[in-house]
Amino acid sequence: MPRTAKSGRLDFILRGWGYASKKETERLVKEKRVTVNGISAEKTSFYISPADIVEIDGEILTPRPFIYYAMNKPKGFSCVNGDIRYPYVTSLIKDDAAVNTLFCVGRLDVDTEGLLIITNDGGLTNALIHPVKEIPKKYYVEYDKPLCENAQEKAKIGLCHTDGTSYKPAEIEILSEYSAYITVSEGKYHEVKRIIGALQSKVTYLKRLSIGNLSLPADLEPGEYRLLTDDETDILYDLQYIYKLVVSKIVFI
Repeated sequence: MPRTAKSGRLDFILRGWGYASKKETERLVKEKRVTVNGISAEKTSFYISPADIVEIDGEILTPRPFIYYAMNKPKGFSCVNGDIRYPYVTSLIKDDAAVNTLFCVGRLDVDTEGLLIITNDGGLTNALIHPVKEIPKKYYVEYDKPLCENAQEKAKIGLCHTDGTSYKPAEIEILSEYSAYITVSEGKYHEVKRIIGALQSKVTYLKRLSIGNLSLPADLEPGEYRLLTDDETDILYDLQYIYKLVVSKIVFI
């Protein structure tokens, strides 16, 4: 079933309907080009209800369904809009007029590949990336030397980086001396790389395979993308309610 923004801040509505990004909404409001029920909108935070009539330059806007893409993110692209060092990953999406309203659900490092969800559904995004959800994310990882002794047990308890950052339990499935699957649930900065570092090795290749029950489509090559099916979108919405906060014991390495 198509999902549409029904109420909320003006900038949330225009982005959710695919008409303007948050920054563009600020410009349109400043230029007095947006009206709500015939009255010029003064702030982007103006609350819009389903009964309100929103116009840009006299054109009445109609609600559009949210957009949900799965992408196999390639290396060399940033998940941060405005990062001048690398192209923004949404620039790979060529066939959507509303591309300027899209953003990433969480982030992958510039040198990391794999499953990335791109949408304009801010409510779902906030729910999925909130730390309390503890949504598991599975990666394939390669590293420069074998992990330290009892690495799986140490990761399962929880690790702490030398800078004091603690990480909740991670599941590691060893594939070879130099590769493994690792599942984490927090989404902290460089989480997988720092966990592997705490286990006395260094990541040389990293690819995200799944987010909760949603897996990277097998037919997507790096840089390719497609719209999620209704069933896949339902999986994302279900993730909001499945996972809960787990209090863990941390081991310092």
